Amino acid sequence: MKKEEDFEIHFQQGLEKFRAGKFAESLSEFFNAAQIDPTSAELHYYIGEALELHRRSIGASTKQPEEQKRRHAPRYNHRIPVIVVAYDVDGKFFAELASTDTTSVKGASIELRHRSVKVGAQLMIFTVDSMHSVPAAVRNVRSSAAGTTILGVEFLKGPIEWLLPPLEEQGAQT
Repeated sequence: MKKEEDFEIHFQQGLEKFRAGKFAESLSEFFNAAQIDPTSAELHYYIGEALELHRRSIGASTKQPEEQKRRHAPRYNHRIPVIVVAYDVDGKFFAELASTDTTSVKGASIELRHRSVKVGAQLMIFTVDSMHSVPAAVRNVRSSAAGTTILGVEFLKGPIEWLLPPLEEQGAQT
């Protein structure tokens, strides 16, 4: 019974934020609910709607002019543990403890050990303490020599400063 109550609390909080137009915040609640019950069709409907409405609200497009694709933010080689929540290439919902390889205020390179997702997929990235989260879109996918999957993601809100290394380490830009 406790699981059902926890699911309902997260789902209802997500709906409140969704209805208030706070799509990124609603996704955080919806993904918490999905960890409790990943089989809820209604929940998955709202996850899809929130992802799409958030993308529209920030003017994100899957096709950008070449000049917008260029990097305009410094990148940092810094491994930060994160939790990635998404649908894999088989359409199955998952949450995986992963780590960033390179980060900037606009995106990151994330190494997944167990799952792979498609280019264009949308996902949520959480800090391991769950204090921060950000929706992101997968812009590229590649395999590493170690057999892991490396995702290049663009944050769908930002800038995201909590994924950057501490100031004293930011001298190591690439």
